[in-house]
Amino acid sequence: MIFLPWMIFTGVYINSQQIPDWLAWFQYTSPFRYAYEAYLWNQYTDFPLGTAQLDYYGYNLGLWPCIGLLFAIGIIIRLAALCALKVLVRRLQ
Repeated sequence: MIFLPWMIFTGVYINSQQIPDWLAWFQYTSPFRYAYEAYLWNQYTDFPLGTAQLDYYGYNLGLWPCIGLLFAIGIIIRLAALCALKVLVRRLQ
């Protein structure tokens, strides 16, 4: 239920600039968006028209900020899972 909206708001199916304002916040929670943006920055910055394609998709963070945000999202998800497991263990004891 969470992965499908994350995939939709990645920017592949819907351009990130065309997302309505009241739903635009959701794209920033998607790890798929940052992975796809880092991929595009890695692949297209060496080409002359590569930055034009990145501007078309609305990606402006850069390679290393995307990688840092991916690590941050991974740490947040792992900490949330750890807290959930501790709560479940307390209920079972």
